[in-house]
Amino acid sequence: MPDLLFEIGSEEIPAGYIVPAMEAMRKDFQTALEKNRLTAANVHVTGTPIRLVLHASGLPEQQESMDLEVSGPPKRVAFDDDGNPTKAAEGFARKQGLDVSAIELRETPRGEFCFAIKHVEGRQTQEILSEVLPELMRGIPFPKSMRWNDPKERFARPVRTILAVFGSSPVAFEYNGVQSGTESRGHRFLSPESFQVESASYPGFVDALRKRKVILELEERKSLIEKQIVQLLESAGSKHDQHGLVDEVTNLVEWPFSLVGSFEEEFLEVPPEVIVTAMTEHQRYFPMWDASGKLLNRFVVVSNRGEEQAEMVREGNERVLRARLADARFFWDEDRKTSLEERVEGLKEVLYQEKLGSYYDRTQRLCATARFIVEQLGLPGKTARDLERAARLCKADLLTNMVYEFPSLQGVMGREYALCDGEDQEVAVAIEEHYRPRQAAGELPESNLGGLLALAEKAATVSACFAAGLSPTANQDPYGLRRQTLGIIRLVVEKEIGISLSSLFQHGLELLPGSLDVSLTVIDEILGFVRERLYHFSIERGYRYDLVNSVLSSGFDDLQDFQLRLEAVTRLAEWEEWPSLVEVVERTFNITKGKTVEGVLRDDLLQEEAEKMVFEAIQKNAEVVASHFAQGDYYEGALLYHQVFAEAVHEFFDKVFVNVDEEDVRNNRLLMMASVHRLFAGQLANLVEVVVSKEVVVSN
Repeated sequence: MPDLLFEIGSEEIPAGYIVPAMEAMRKDFQTALEKNRLTAANVHVTGTPIRLVLHASGLPEQQESMDLEVSGPPKRVAFDDDGNPTKAAEGFARKQGLDVSAIELRETPRGEFCFAIKHVEGRQTQEILSEVLPELMRGIPFPKSMRWNDPKERFARPVRTILAVFGSSPVAFEYNGVQSGTESRGHRFLSPESFQVESASYPGFVDALRKRKVILELEERKSLIEKQIVQLLESAGSKHDQHGLVDEVTNLVEWPFSLVGSFEEEFLEVPPEVIVTAMTEHQRYFPMWDASGKLLNRFVVVSNRGEEQAEMVREGNERVLRARLADARFFWDEDRKTSLEERVEGLKEVLYQEKLGSYYDRTQRLCATARFIVEQLGLPGKTARDLERAARLCKADLLTNMVYEFPSLQGVMGREYALCDGEDQEVAVAIEEHYRPRQAAGELPESNLGGLLALAEKAATVSACFAAGLSPTANQDPYGLRRQTLGIIRLVVEKEIGISLSSLFQHGLELLPGSLDVSLTVIDEILGFVRERLYHFSIERGYRYDLVNSVLSSGFDDLQDFQLRLEAVTRLAEWEEWPSLVEVVERTFNITKGKTVEGVLRDDLLQEEAEKMVFEAIQKNAEVVASHFAQGDYYEGALLYHQVFAEAVHEFFDKVFVNVDEEDVRNNRLLMMASVHRLFAGQLANLVEVVVSKEVVVSN
């Protein structure tokens, strides 16, 4: 069975486009095969900066033939009373390419209908591919595409060659003025001549490209780059930790050759983060450090040239980096002439969001939120002063030349400029750390002050954006509120900050401009959003979904308390009496569900011994159980709860009829069950939706 070799040769495709394009090609090609009743033993896709390649092995020469049944009009419409075909029958037959005499009548649940049985001969695979491949090209999604000939056709970059070979024959088609054929090209600089591909043999094609200075397989290029980088970095005592950069560089080169470049030591006077950012984000270089962790004036560059051009490549990259670093040093010198404090007023001229005002307005809200956190936590005076100072200065670096040139250094440069201004070390560190975590799983602030400022910043942002109607949609979250909310959860849980979420968000809403109509539902919307993030956060940490839901149902305003309860319930779920505990909470919930149960328990209404047992258990033990829960001793409290209530409750349900005619007695019994339920579900977890595995024990 023949193979297909398909290569799209283009001008240089952005590195970030290549892997998604490969995945889309594989998926869409397999879908096209299924649609056309074709199969392939294997479909493999790879790519380089100037080519996307698909190889499919074991394709059939011809599509399978098939008999196609098409239903038509009912018999009563297709034939008259004498059995002669009507125009409806003739039209149906003509549409199916059959003589009217070929129509079959069949009984169906809806009556007798006309059917046309057509034998569809399988088409040649090569013919089908000539239709599938151009459609495959049109369907590849790119973040941005270009037009260069036909305004209706697009691709990431202009297509220059199309190689399409099935077996040993070309697959002919045209795409945007480019005719497919059997021609490919080698490395655009080291071996630019075209060459003919006579068959769809993938190993042969890979070998032919290798001889022309192209390593086609993405994973092979990546492995080679990793090996080269590790070897060069280790020579200076550095460790390789830029794996994400390797992924990007892999899709920038076809023939990787790594070498070391250098720059003047005087540039090391600039903060190392600036130099590293200039290298990694702007130039895709790998910085070098010595064994003690000090940044060196050397770097590794992965070139798309051979060893023969090494010196030219080194000089060219050194020249480019030198210009970048010269700019950075100029920005560093100029920015330090104006303190962060002097820049704060300038934030009034920078719009944050149309409804939410300027960055100065945002800073004022952040300072107020910081003061609120200080009050709620009862923090000492120095901490309060440092936190408010950091809040006032933390956005000022947005007005510096360095952050304008290197936006990813927000906060980092604020820290450096604060130190230059003589601010306290703790304040400077908090300015840098308040953006953390920068990604969902990113590092949290290390300092306590940084953690508090990060919490204030994120809480103020979430409150403001929800009030302004900027909450995330299914596919858009321009203000990063999912990440911000997850950051709040991680900060409170992992940094052990004991604060009420509802009061924190409510305070944030009260700080907003009067022009915003903050409805009462906004706080509910925010807390619902937090609950959703908290659920996924807990699941990702390995907790059972039903246990998470049970604890969430009993509240999550205090995340420290939520975590204690979740850990206690998780531990209880391993206890041998767990099913019995769940049953107590479930039964006391189900009997009171949908009923308004209020009032004070009365012993004079007790009639049955079983209900007297429950009443006595409540009187003697409810306060003790509640005391355990109030002190955060949830596990021991739950054990005591089960010990004093399980037998009494089960006895109650076996022997007491609740819904008696006497209203006072009925309500008293319901109130007892509600009291037992609330004691547990109101403070620890509502176990109603917990899934209890039921094991069947077979005794001999």
